[in-house]
Amino acid sequence: MLRSLQSLLGYCVEVRDGHIGAITDFIFDEQSWLIRFIILKTGMWKTHQNFAIPIACVTGHADWSERKVPISLSMDELEALAGYRVSAKEPWAIEIDSSVIPQAKESYESHAEVAESGSLAPQLLRSYRMLLGLHVMAQGETVGIMSDLIVRDERWAIQSAVVRLRRRYFFATEVLVPVEKVRTIRWGDRIVGCIGDRAAIENYPEFRSADPINQEQELRLYDYYGRPRHWEDERDQDMLF
Repeated sequence: MLRSLQSLLGYCVEVRDGHIGAITDFIFDEQSWLIRFIILKTGMWKTHQNFAIPIACVTGHADWSERKVPISLSMDELEALAGYRVSAKEPWAIEIDSSVIPQAKESYESHAEVAESGSLAPQLLRSYRMLLGLHVMAQGETVGIMSDLIVRDERWAIQSAVVRLRRRYFFATEVLVPVEKVRTIRWGDRIVGCIGDRAAIENYPEFRSADPINQEQELRLYDYYGRPRHWEDERDQDMLF
C-alpha cells in the first residue's frame, strides 16, 4: 500500500515491552530512494531524546488504524541506539552510527566494502523533513515546492514526490511526480531539478492529502506512469520458477 510520509509523522513506535515516543522524521538514501531509518523522539521538551531506528527493525506491517509502528527492539536496546547528526563534511547529509544494531551493521559494512572498491558510491543519507520546502524546477523554471513523499509500506521504497504547484499555490494544488523524474537535488541551493517542463509536471495526477491512497488510485497512477504494477511483477517472477 502507498502511504504519505507526512501522514506517518506522529505515529507511536511500539517496542517489544511497551509504547515509547513518536516518529518525527525519516532518513532515506538519496541514490536508491529507500527509507533507511525512522527517527523517534522520546521524553518531554527539556528531556527529549532522538533515536535512529533501522528500518530492518520494523516488524511486520504497522497498525495504521491505531497509528502504531511495531519494532523488534526492547526498551533497553532502544536506549543503546546512537542518535543522528548532520555531517560535518556534507552539511545537508545525515550521519548515523549503525554499529549498535546488527541488522543495520551488516548491510552498511557490506555497502562500505563495495564503495571502497570504487564500484559503488557511498550512501547519501538525507532527512525527509529537510527535503520539504525545496523549490522544484524544470528547464530552469520554478514550478512548485516539495511538500511530501509517497512510500510503499511493504518495502519502504519511495515511489513519488508530492509537489505543490506554484501557480496554484493559493489553492494548494499538489501533483504526484515519480521519483524517476527527479534528476538532481541541489541541497545547498534548496533546488530539486526535474525532467520535463512545467506543463508536464502540472499534468501529473493530482494528490489530495485528505483522501487515502487506496489500490484503485494506485492502479490509476501506475497506468498513468506506464509502470508495471507491483502485483503483476510478483506474479511474473513466480512464473519464472
